[in-house]
Amino acid sequence: MMKLVAVLIPTVAMVVAITTCSTVPKVPDVDGAVMELGRLTDALFPGESGYDSTLQLSWLGTACHYIQLGDLGILTDLFVTNGVSLGSLMNLRSDPKRVSETLKRVQSPPDAVFVNHAHSDHILDAHAAMELQSWKQHRVLLYGGRSVRNILAGWGDDDVLRRTHEITASQRDVW
Repeated sequence: MMKLVAVLIPTVAMVVAITTCSTVPKVPDVDGAVMELGRLTDALFPGESGYDSTLQLSWLGTACHYIQLGDLGILTDLFVTNGVSLGSLMNLRSDPKRVSETLKRVQSPPDAVFVNHAHSDHILDAHAAMELQSWKQHRVLLYGGRSVRNILAGWGDDDVLRRTHEITASQRDVW
């Protein structure tokens, strides 16, 4: 898991920041090598050329991205219900059916989920996703700050809470 964090996290911010660029920039990779960024029309699958060496990024909604390098995958900020209007803010709820349908678009459950902070547009669908049977079987882990863990603890779901881990300030400083 630390290898996943060490390889993907430094690259994720840069990839997210430039995914809307119309040009294909070349940028330094983590180890100093140069990598090329481009848009794929279709995802790469196991056994296909480039699958193990291509960092794939899929936007699933708002701040939710699936980031994959070979068989390693992480998901960020679980909010895919969307459709929030000013009138619905007082009755904001996750839509488990929509969560399930949206997350079927990724090839397999992620190895980990990282939640930036505990605003609803980053965490609203976290519990519904963590309850998915395939995610339970895969033992998907969720990482976030204390408030993220506290919100998930409020569901009273011991299995989800066991798979939710708090990232402290000293751990964030390492990245």
